[in-house]
Amino acid sequence: MYMDLKTLARRLSGSVDTSAPGPMDDFWDELQKLDGQELNLTEKVRVMEAISAQLREEVVSMREQLRNLSSLCADKGVCMSCVNKIEAILNQK
Repeated sequence: MYMDLKTLARRLSGSVDTSAPGPMDDFWDELQKLDGQELNLTEKVRVMEAISAQLREEVVSMREQLRNLSSLCADKGVCMSCVNKIEAILNQK
């Protein structure tokens, strides 16, 4: 099954409705506009830096959400196996 970058990003961000706008849509739109155009190195670097910055923000946000989930699960006495898996993910670099 073919999936465009926007749909893939939405699915990876946990969106159930992949037709709803996602946090990275603006960047994928910009990349699609640039597709097929000859870009100089400065333009390519600018686009990649913008995407990199947004991805870093998304990772920080997701890590915070995982921490919150882990704390909530531990507080509620939920299966520690899940909490341990979340902690293992958080400890990855």
